Amino acid sequence: MPLALFLLAAISLAAQSLVSVSPAGDAGGFALEPLIKLRFDAPVNPDSLRNSVFIVWGATRQRDGFTTYPEGYRMPINNLAWDPATNTAYAKPDEPLDHDRDYAIVYNTLEASRFHTRNVTQSILARRLGPAGSIRRLASIDLTEIKSIQTLSQTAADATRPLTDTGFPVDVSFLTQLGLRRLVFLNFESSRGDRVAVHAWLPNGTKPAAGWPVKLIGHGLFDSRFSGPTLFASAFIANSVVMSIDAVGHGFGDGSILRFQKNDGSTVDAPMNGRGRDLNRDGRIDPAEGCILPDFISTCLRETALDYQKLVREIQANIDLDGDRQPDLNSNSIQYLGQSLGAMYGTILMAIEPGIDAAVLNVGGGSAIETARTSTLLKPLLEQFVGVPNDPLIPRYAPARRITTTQGQYLELLDRLSISEATGAPASFAPFLKQATLYGSPIKRVLFQYAIGDQSVPNNSNGQLIRAAFEHELVSVYRHDIARQIVPTLPENPHAYMAAFAQLDQPSLLIALATLSQASEFLASGRREVPDVNGLVRFLFRQNLFETPSLIP
Repeated sequence: MPLALFLLAAISLAAQSLVSVSPAGDAGGFALEPLIKLRFDAPVNPDSLRNSVFIVWGATRQRDGFTTYPEGYRMPINNLAWDPATNTAYAKPDEPLDHDRDYAIVYNTLEASRFHTRNVTQSILARRLGPAGSIRRLASIDLTEIKSIQTLSQTAADATRPLTDTGFPVDVSFLTQLGLRRLVFLNFESSRGDRVAVHAWLPNGTKPAAGWPVKLIGHGLFDSRFSGPTLFASAFIANSVVMSIDAVGHGFGDGSILRFQKNDGSTVDAPMNGRGRDLNRDGRIDPAEGCILPDFISTCLRETALDYQKLVREIQANIDLDGDRQPDLNSNSIQYLGQSLGAMYGTILMAIEPGIDAAVLNVGGGSAIETARTSTLLKPLLEQFVGVPNDPLIPRYAPARRITTTQGQYLELLDRLSISEATGAPASFAPFLKQATLYGSPIKRVLFQYAIGDQSVPNNSNGQLIRAAFEHELVSVYRHDIARQIVPTLPENPHAYMAAFAQLDQPSLLIALATLSQASEFLASGRREVPDVNGLVRFLFRQNLFETPSLIP
């Protein structure tokens, strides 16, 4: 799809003329934060464009939900860059645009270009989830009978090759210390017709009359449903059944298993049914290969959100977890917690699924493209798609940055990628959480958590997601910069601070404890406020580490 069809405006001004503008009309529509490109016939002061270039909101085309701003609203531009070699300015809208809506770019008082944004909901809302009632109970494990756990993963495309021991995150004794005991394996039919594996941790104690509340947990990139974040979160979600699935393309191959060695020496195998695929045909199934390829995560996010939505339908249709032929879950109490990639597909899930009332989204990004630009984890993968450029990341509200023509071309390439990503980008769906909900969906109670200095999902991408959600109050930022000044041995990258139990040192344990406690308290409270958990860390760090930021990055 072309970036834009340049519109020759020939708008004569006293000192210079605007000779081309993009985006102009495009049949498929643009992303919700499109690149605005303005070419002049003479040099201009790029900082002056903040007061002379506006995006005027026109009529909406979509009929699925509410809108964020009325027709005629004039939005300024932001993230300004200037290429002096070609007299070209680049900018972004000050805030995300509505999807499937008409817009005009106005320079001074003259309309220079018209365009519209892509519809991001049409295809996902049209998907038929299929009938509920497809859940199958496969196995049940009592951890008091278990001595050890092995994760045996299918890492070869050839299913006849031996499985690889990829390591279970913690010892069984640590699981029991966390209060976890009963584990049930199930699967259900997805909207695509394949079967998706799911597991459930059952709490100890007496089941409430209405059934157990449900917490859905979403894992991160290269992780699985049995990763550290999901295990530790399970321990902190009190009196709830905790359920999790592998994201599309994760968990290695379908032949993967968990092998439980019992105290009496016997073993029990439970199917993992991983969702990894050898898409590059090199004979290996890498941890997230089936998610990253072929379209750089976009389809992975959409399909995983749809799978969780189908799981919600199964919960609402009643599930027997303990084999007594009685429903065990409270379908009126379903909540979500997602970490990293889990926060990204969790955003899409929360936008489209009215049956989940609250969520905590930890270190999520607004889009794969925006995340990968400065991510130590994803930038090498992005470079496989676009080469190795000198990326001109333009801070919001900063003075206009001078860039080279090559850098400008790279910005245009990223914009083309963002157009194709738009229907699977979390930032495209974030407005539906609060500001512009879909018809039939209530305003969602969502807490956003992120860490200063995150190198895996950088703060520019955290901010993109939060700003797209129009949420500035339900935000908790962990000040890793302050924490490392006091305890320099803390990891340089705070991305996994929710699961820092794995470090097994007191500072990391306290940070993770506070983060998970904040998530648990928020979900349980029913209130639209950020729980203050600084008391859990203040005695060691001597100051607060968690705050609500005054400015979203």
